[in-house]
Parts: sequence; structure tokens; C-alpha cells
Amino acid sequence: MTEILFRVVERLPDWRIGSLPEMKFFAERRHEESLRMSVRCPPNISIRPAFVSYYDLFFTEDFPALRRGATRLCSDYRGRSQPFISLPESDFEELFRSWSRQSAGGAWKRVGHFPLDNRDDLFCIKSLSMDLILISPVCVMLQVSAFPRDAYVRRFRELISRDIQHTAIVHRFGVFSKKWHSGGVLPSIARQHELEELFLKLNREVVVILREYVGRGWSAKGPLPSFHVFALDQCDEEAEGQSQHSEFWRSLSLTRTPEMTYSDGQGLNIVPPYWVDKGTFTAPYRCLVDTQRYLTEDRTKGYATLDYALYHNMEDDVLRPLLPFLALREAGQRTIDKLGCIRDRVSPYIVTQVGFKARLRAAFSLLFVPLRLNSLQFESARTKESSVRRGLETPPSLPFTRKTHSKKDDGKLVADLVFQIRSLSDHVSEHLDLIRTAYHDLWNFTIQWILIILTVAATVIAVVQVVPKNQPHEKPQKNALEAEQSRGHVRR
Repeated sequence: MTEILFRVVERLPDWRIGSLPEMKFFAERRHEESLRMSVRCPPNISIRPAFVSYYDLFFTEDFPALRRGATRLCSDYRGRSQPFISLPESDFEELFRSWSRQSAGGAWKRVGHFPLDNRDDLFCIKSLSMDLILISPVCVMLQVSAFPRDAYVRRFRELISRDIQHTAIVHRFGVFSKKWHSGGVLPSIARQHELEELFLKLNREVVVILREYVGRGWSAKGPLPSFHVFALDQCDEEAEGQSQHSEFWRSLSLTRTPEMTYSDGQGLNIVPPYWVDKGTFTAPYRCLVDTQRYLTEDRTKGYATLDYALYHNMEDDVLRPLLPFLALREAGQRTIDKLGCIRDRVSPYIVTQVGFKARLRAAFSLLFVPLRLNSLQFESARTKESSVRRGLETPPSLPFTRKTHSKKDDGKLVADLVFQIRSLSDHVSEHLDLIRTAYHDLWNFTIQWILIILTVAATVIAVVQVVPKNQPHEKPQKNALEAEQSRGHVRR
């Protein structure tokens, strides 16, 4: 309807009737605005999703389920997975037993590379690569890298190759009046939503597989955090440099602001999730790889395809040292979200304007809050134990840096992540103390009022018990006087 209306208005004469001049002006400027806000992939750029690495945390109570799931997966794909594990049950049992005795993290184990082409229920995943990474003796990270099918890549290219009009809907208009306006969402935001739906399909398929074999961890509760890798196969350097902040790159959530983008100088650019480019359900880190610069002859030697060369080089250079820090950061954020829900339930009843009945009901409805707080405190403590602290004090050296304007800020990616993890940890501790204090204040208020009520009730009961004891003594005296008076009347 909007497109038809604008085409009609563009062909009308310059009549000065009602809102027609304003509508004609808007229609004429629409083409220029559409070009500026275009989210269509430029012809000199070729980009595709290379793979997506998901990460999930498992603690001690989840180790048996994780061990059984890895054993079942290797058994189901026996002979088709790489590397081949002849005795997966005993191998994984011995692995977790040895890891529980280690005093530091950093060890890793390849579970396998599993082809999934023969599964008809999957639209997005061609194959999965799984690794176990030891963060601490009580915490293990599962890294799952999903390689997309050709249909998934084609769907991605179809989405980014078409444009979206800036003006979407005319809510109301009048030809002979000025009561009209048009509205819609930015094309880049609309494209982000379309791509997020596609990315969530891939995420959902990975979650379904993990629930089928493991059934614990973050995958049992919802989407997994992820690290998206996009391969930039073709790009005009001059044009690309001028359009790093264009709506096209924003539609991909790959706006590369120098102060917010980490680069290694060899073709890798890591873009963290910020509020401008943040999705609705997920906020993954994204990595843009200039394959012409990164995949040198030394990095591609010995690999059958460039995709496998890209993954295995990035696995050693980026994924294994970086993903554990992203997992710890995600764990802190999830704990804060849980604490925020409890805080929102407790804090309103601390306000003095809230009545006594409301506070009393709240005290009993929040009776199990301390147990929940103890659980979250224990969960948080396991990501702050000594081996994790040592890993944060001596983090791996990664070449990713961003532009800085201060000598005190080195701009390193790992240093920023360590700072975020420690800030989240401090934030969790402060929230725990705040919620405990608020909960204790609520119960102290309730106990005081309960004591007052019990005191008043005891006083009333005591008075009631005292009053009936005096009545029987007065009654016999009254009856004796009446008897004497009646005897006097008889004598007379």
C-alpha cells in the first residue's frame, strides 16, 4: 500500500491541495534516503557465514551427564567421526578423573568431528566439531562448532542481497487534510531481525542435539551463547574502508568502530555485541575474517578445503584461548540476571509506604529466597576459585587490540574481558549482600509486628481469664443477702 501510494504521488501535478505537497516532497526524497539507508550487499563484497562456535559450562554435578552424552555421541557415530575413539566410555571416564585432580585449567580434549548430512530433521547444520576445555577442576566448557549447510548459506545470501524500504506503513493519511504520517523501522534493524531468526534456527538445532545427548548445562534452558565467524572472500579495500559504518555492515551487526573493534592486523576483526547492534534473544561476539589476508600459504598447507583450514587455524589462534573467558563472562551475566529477578521481588517491600499486610504476605511468599541466594552464591564461587583466579592473573597473549585514547588503556581484548569478568564478580557479591540485607530487614520488620501482635493477644487473653474469676465470688454474696431478706419477711 505504501509503495503504491508513493508511486501515485510522484506522478501527480503540483497541486496545492491539503497534504499533497508534503506527500510529494516526501516521495521525491525517498529515493535518496533509500540509497543512504540501503542494506543490500554491495557488488564488490562477498561475505558468508563460515561457522559458529557455541560454548556451554558444566559443573561437577553435571559431569556424569556430560560424560555419558559424549560416550553416546561417539558410539552413535562410530567409524564416521574424527578422531576415532575405540573405547569412549573408559576414555572419558579416565579423562574426567584426571581433570578432577588437576590444580589449573587449560587442558582440552577433542570429542570428535561428526558429519550430520544424513539427518533429514536438520536444515542448517552440515557437521559439528566438539571439544572439552578444562577451566577449573570443578568447571568444564563444551565447545561446539557448527558448520552450515549450503542451503543455509544460500538463505543468508538471499537475505543480504535484497533491500528493505525505509518507510514501511502509512498509518493514516488524508488527501484534503494534513492528517497523515508514515512510519516504520530502520532497514538495518529490520535486517538484523531477519538474520537473527536465521541464526536462531542454527542455534536451536545445536541445542536440540545437546539436549538429546546431554540434557544439562545452558542448552537445557535456552539458546547458547555463540561466537560467529564470517568469511569475507572478496572486498574492494578502498570501498570497504569507506563503508565500515554503512547501514549494510550495521545490518550484519558488524559495524567496525576503531574504538570498539579488536583487530590482529592479519585479517581478523572481532566485533563485541553493543547496544546498537544487539539482537533480541542473543548477543554473540562476531569475527570478520578477510580470507585473502588471513589464509596464507602456510596456513592452508595440508588442508583439503579452505573452510577446514580457516577453522583449524582459528581454533588454535582464537577459539581455545578466548572462549573460556567469554564463558566466564556469560556465567557472570547470567548470575546477575537471576539475582535481578530475586531483587525485584524483595526490594519493593522495603519501601516504608508499603503496608503491613503486604510485607507480611511478602515475608511468607519469599520464604525460600535464602536457599536460592545460597545456591547462587555457591554457583558464583565456583567460577572464582583459585585456579580461575590464576588464569585471570596470567591470561593468554592474544594479538587483538582496539584503538585507545589513553596511555593507561592498552586496548587488549583479553585485558578487557578480564576486567569485565572481575567487575561482574564484584557486582554479584554486592547484589548478594544487598538482597540478603533487604530480606533480613523485611523479616525483622515482620517479626517485630508479629511480636507486637502476640503481646497484645496475650494481654487480651490474660484480661479475659482474670475477669470471669471475680464473677462467682460476687454471685454467692448476692444470693446470701437475698436469702436473709426473705427470712426477715417471713418472721414478720
